[in-house]
Amino acid sequence: MPEVIEQIDEVCPRGSKITLLAPERPEILSRKVGLAHSSLTYLEGDPSAPSAIQQLRPEDYDAVVCLQPGGGTEADDSKLLVSLLALQQTARARGVAVPRVVAEVTSPSMLELIDSRWPGEGDNWDFVLSHELCAGILVQFALQPELQPVYSELLQRDGKEFFLQPASRYCAESDGGEAGE
Repeated sequence: MPEVIEQIDEVCPRGSKITLLAPERPEILSRKVGLAHSSLTYLEGDPSAPSAIQQLRPEDYDAVVCLQPGGGTEADDSKLLVSLLALQQTARARGVAVPRVVAEVTSPSMLELIDSRWPGEGDNWDFVLSHELCAGILVQFALQPELQPVYSELLQRDGKEFFLQPASRYCAESDGGEAGE
């Protein structure tokens, strides 16, 4: 948790506010954390309880980050689903849009369920299958050990950022011919 909050702080604009909704006060709030750009507020509550989500005002947030609380079990995925439903219901009741959601999911079947339940939300919701991400990186290390320094650089705490731009920004559009013609 401390590393995630510190990394969010590194990329957010000065004056940003981070609100942490959790059942117990995290240790990060007990120690001094060097947040350079943002302030941190803690709200006690279960993120899978609709009543806890309703006390938040979705229109006040640019993004919601949902992390698994531990082992990443199916029960954790189910709690995420309940949290997403509560967030969606709260936003609709207030007549506002659901903020961008970035969430950690354990089960590919849960991701399929989420996609089937909210097919239009794909542009605003991002999900990370943490086990698949880790497994994919391990396979890449095994198959292409020369990439290990690249992945180590990208995935370390002070890793790099990626910004994707349209290809047209870097080259003129072709007439559909093969490269090199």
